[in-house]
Amino acid sequence: MRNIIFTIATSASLLVLVNQPMQAQIEQDQWMIGAVSNISVRSTSRDNSSDQKSLNLTIKFGYFFQKNLAAGLDIGVTHLEVGGSSSTDFNIGPFARYYFKDRFFAGMGYSLVFFNQEADATSLTDTGGSFSMEIGSPIWVLIESLSIEPTLRYNIGAGDLLKGTNSLSLNIGFVLYF
Repeated sequence: MRNIIFTIATSASLLVLVNQPMQAQIEQDQWMIGAVSNISVRSTSRDNSSDQKSLNLTIKFGYFFQKNLAAGLDIGVTHLEVGGSSSTDFNIGPFARYYFKDRFFAGMGYSLVFFNQEADATSLTDTGGSFSMEIGSPIWVLIESLSIEPTLRYNIGAGDLLKGTNSLSLNIGFVLYF
């Protein structure tokens, strides 16, 4: 019984500690740097011809130009495998985020995308763009300047090969505010 009470008390204390509003972290002249990723695996058939594997990693650098408003640069890479073909894209572009009530944020950005697709013996390259919108909430961990940030992100592709390649993803990131 003591273990159960201790576990409940510890969990409640941690929940209160990590869900504190972030006041000093989003003031003017502060910086943010982080890494955001998502991984997905989807199996759609028994013969593995259309199985999908995807990995995305994005590095985010930002500066708070005023309280609650940050802008910066996203640099990322995505690798996708579908059956016997694969594609890799590199992207770079600006982003902006606004923090509401010191607990939630909404952001948008545009990335220039360098796309390379390989299928069997052929290779196809293209450049295009991707407009993104995201919402999320930092969850503060142990120290007040480090957060885990789950975000819901919607991407809209542009360019000959990327047009119509819209995606909705749940991302997890670690961000350091200083």
